[in-house]
Amino acid sequence: MKKGNKKVQNVVVESVVTVEVKKGRKVDPTSKRQIRLAELAAKKANGELSKGRPVDPTSKRQVRLAELEAKREAGILKKGRNIDPNSKR
Repeated sequence: MKKGNKKVQNVVVESVVTVEVKKGRKVDPTSKRQIRLAELAAKKANGELSKGRPVDPTSKRQVRLAELEAKREAGILKKGRNIDPNSKR
């Protein structure tokens, strides 16, 4: 086995520090919009945020959906699209 000369290279790595500049307009934290956005973020973090129209549990649709869910849990109906014989569709 022949011995060969090994070449060693020294590599110099320069570290580059990048400074990121924020783009766009400055944000005024005391503006009405920013205060409202902060309140919404706090409600979302606490789980108190409710968006959209509230559900009426006494409506015909919600009553029908509750009945279907009860039947599915009882094993009468399978999950998915089922035809209920009592529905008027």
